[in-house]
Amino acid sequence: MKTMRKYLSITITVLLLTLTIVSCNIFQTDDKKTDFELSFADFEKVGVIHNEGLDLIKNYISENRDILRDRDKLINKINELSVLSSNIDEEINTLPLIDLNVISLSTINFVDEKFDNDKSTDLLSANSISDPSGLIPDTLWNQFSSTARNFVIELSEIHDSYNSLSQLYFSIENFVMSVQSSSIIEEEKIALFTGAYTAYYSNEYWTYNNDDWEALHFDDGNSMTKSLHTANSSSSSWRTHVRADIGGGIVGGAMGARAGAIAGATAGGVGALPGAVSGAVSGGIAGSVGASAASIVLSWF
Repeated sequence: MKTMRKYLSITITVLLLTLTIVSCNIFQTDDKKTDFELSFADFEKVGVIHNEGLDLIKNYISENRDILRDRDKLINKINELSVLSSNIDEEINTLPLIDLNVISLSTINFVDEKFDNDKSTDLLSANSISDPSGLIPDTLWNQFSSTARNFVIELSEIHDSYNSLSQLYFSIENFVMSVQSSSIIEEEKIALFTGAYTAYYSNEYWTYNNDDWEALHFDDGNSMTKSLHTANSSSSSWRTHVRADIGGGIVGGAMGARAGAIAGATAGGVGALPGAVSGAVSGGIAGSVGASAASIVLSWF
């Protein structure tokens, strides 16, 4: 697994840097930029389908319990189903150049590395990475503007401090409006939107589905679900998995937006920004589902 992580780390870094160089020019020169209004409904799909994707993985594990005996095989299946989740909604148009497999593996890789480094702490703690919130890897953090970085930290604080789903939704809506009205580039906005809606829908998912995931092993008397057991949802350890979701949504959204912008700019009648949205939605789903599921199963081993 460590060899695969090393290979993925190099691949992902090169991909992000390449996409950044090309897509920056596209975002800066696209004549549709001033006329294009980002549709929040598009990004809300990331959260909705993210939850469906987690159910897809949960149901697979429930029906194929033997896979729980093989860590690497389980991670590979999570990656496969995370990519599949991006195709649940037929309206989502996955453009060429968007390698959802790389996006999903990138977020799984990040969670895996954090888990190895910080086994006694939060899976996505701030140790050994530049982002104080611990949500995203250095490769992306270092490319974000200072304003975008502050938004990442703010989103983390919103997640860590909410007391009810209704309060969280209100805070997320205000956050999204603040991002939309800011001066950061569209690429950064798009990545933050995918992370924001993932934050709400992931918290909603775990509020109602935590027990179902526990039951995957609880009936066998297996202690592998110990990290999920909780009596108080307001301080529950499943918030760790939500943090993985949020980071996966941001990373997947950023990578998908960049690839989508390139693909959209070269596709007739599409355009860079609409292509970026399509890419971000697909990437956000693959990235967030992969990160969340990985954070869960890695806590079982």
